Amino acid sequence: MDRERNRAGRKGLAQIDGETYVINQGGGLMIFLGVFFLIPAIIMFGVGLANAPSNGDLIPLLIVGGVFAILGIIIATIRWGLIIDKSEGTITSWWRMLFVLGSTKVYGIEEGEGITITQEIRRTKNSSYTVWPVRIKIKGDRKVNITETRDPGSSREVAEELARFIGFKIIDTSMGGKIERNADEIDMSLKEQVQAHEETPELIDQPADSRVTFEKAEGGVTFVIPPAAKTALGKFNAIGIGCIVFIVLGLAAFLIAGNFDEEAIVPIAIFGVIFAAIAFAVRAGFAKLKALFASEQRITVTKSNLSVAFVYNGREKIEEIPADKLEELQIVGARESNHKFSGFEKLGSGVLMARSDFKTIRFAFGLSNEELEWLKSAIMVIVTSD
Repeated sequence: MDRERNRAGRKGLAQIDGETYVINQGGGLMIFLGVFFLIPAIIMFGVGLANAPSNGDLIPLLIVGGVFAILGIIIATIRWGLIIDKSEGTITSWWRMLFVLGSTKVYGIEEGEGITITQEIRRTKNSSYTVWPVRIKIKGDRKVNITETRDPGSSREVAEELARFIGFKIIDTSMGGKIERNADEIDMSLKEQVQAHEETPELIDQPADSRVTFEKAEGGVTFVIPPAAKTALGKFNAIGIGCIVFIVLGLAAFLIAGNFDEEAIVPIAIFGVIFAAIAFAVRAGFAKLKALFASEQRITVTKSNLSVAFVYNGREKIEEIPADKLEELQIVGARESNHKFSGFEKLGSGVLMARSDFKTIRFAFGLSNEELEWLKSAIMVIVTSD
C-alpha cells in the first residue's frame, strides 16, 4: 500500500494509456535553449538593420546573427520520444528536427531482452558528472535510450515503471555488479521472492580467518565488523596536516627573510594559498576515508528489520530497512582479487548493498569475498525465515 501511495504521488516520465506507453521529450527545455540563441540573434539583427544605411561594416554582424537564429530555430524544434504499443507488439523510437527532418526506428517487443540501468560519467570542458541511463536492451547488441538522470533512484523508478508495463526484466549494473529482477518480482520483498521460487536460503560456513564476530540480539543476531584500516588512514591524515603546516611555515619564513622580489609577493602568496588548499583537501578526503574504514560496523538482523550502525569516535550512525520492504541484498563492487595497500589491513573487494524502494545501505566494508558471501547468506536466512 505504501508503494502504491508513493507511486501515485509522483509525476511519471511517460503517459500510460491502456496498451500504450508514450514518452515525448524536448519541448520546454529545447525551446528555452533555442531562445537562448534567438535573443542575441534578434539583437544583432536590430542593430544591423538600424545602422545598415550608414555603416556597411555591419554585414558580418548580420551574418553572425543569422547563424545564431538558425541554431536557435533548430534547437527549439528538436523533439524525441518513444512509443510502446502492446496491441501492435512494437517499440518505436523517434526524433524530429525542424518538424520534418528526423528518424524513426521500429522494433518488435519480442526482440527486447530487458531494461538496463547503468552508471556512466559525462564530461564537459570544465567538469564531469555521473548519470544513470535507462535503456531497453534489444537483440543483436542494440539499445533504445529511455532517459538518464543524475539520481539513481529516479532512474530506477522509470525502469521499474517500464518493466511493469512491458513485462521485461531489469538488468542493473550501476552498483558494480549485475543484478537481474523479473518484472513480477520488482515489488516483492526478499522473503516474498524466496517463497515465489520455493527456495530455501542456505547458511554457508564462516571463513576460518574471518574478523567478523556475532552475538545474540533481541529477536535476531548482531554481527560486529571491527575497523578495517584505522592505523594506515590515520597516517595519511597526519601527512595532510603536515603538508598544510609545512607550506604555511615555509611561506612565512620566506617572507620574513625578505629574499624575494617585491613584485613577486602576490604570486608567491597565491601559490602558497593554492597549495595549502590542496593539502587541506587531501587531508579532508582521507579524514572521510578514515571515518569510513575506521568505523566499527554493527549489523543487527531480525525477521522484521535490518539495521546497520557505523560507530566511530563514540558517535553512531544507524540506517535501517524493514524486512518487508527489503527487495535486494547483493555483493557489489566485487573484483577478482582483494586490494592490498602498504600499511593497510585487507580492505576487501566489495561491499554488501541492501535496497528497498526508498533506501539503499552499503555496508560490510573491509571484508573478503568469502566473508561477504557468508554474511549475505546469514542475513538471507534470518530475514526470509517464518
